[in-house]
Amino acid sequence: MSTSRAYIQHSPPRIPTTHPNTVIDVLSAALDAGTAVATVLVYFCLQYPHNGNIGSSTIRNWWGNTVFRKTADWNAVPLRQLAEGETFGPDVW
Repeated sequence: MSTSRAYIQHSPPRIPTTHPNTVIDVLSAALDAGTAVATVLVYFCLQYPHNGNIGSSTIRNWWGNTVFRKTADWNAVPLRQLAEGETFGPDVW
């Protein structure tokens, strides 16, 4: 609704506009249709079943979802090893 209201209020006066309710209905229908088309596209692009497994070879194995397993944090590797008898932090709190 806000998109169509903005269109009506900011359209130049030299452009004849139709009845405001008609513009609201048309723009509302266009936004709803765009949402429906985008939902179907996302399903077929990202989640379409590949050999019966939904998403197993697409979004779940994407680089951004698996790269954290190759980091020092995941492998519990410290940045720096402390020497024998050395402590971390100040001596007196």
